[in-house]
Amino acid sequence: PDGDELLPAEKGRLDAIATALGRIADKNFLVEGHAADLGRPAGQYELSERRAKRIVDELVARGLAAGRFVYRGLGADRPLAPNDSEAGRARNRRVEITILE
Repeated sequence: PDGDELLPAEKGRLDAIATALGRIADKNFLVEGHAADLGRPAGQYELSERRAKRIVDELVARGLAAGRFVYRGLGADRPLAPNDSEAGRARNRRVEITILE
């Protein structure tokens, strides 16, 4: 919950994402990290940015050009679920990738 480590089960998902993004020519990608609303807001932003950068690094390691990515951390500003349960906080700890025009 407090880190940017990848779970072993997610490596296959990243392989598939890298393959799919690699098929999209002439587009760049925005990678946004999110955090659950726990602790200091400054820490949430830093953690969410580390998460986004980790995904960019993983996708670059899988052959995508680093110049195609922009990343940022949004802290806990855009939750998907209430932060009042572990299940809700788990949904809010995520990284989203958007294809840019």
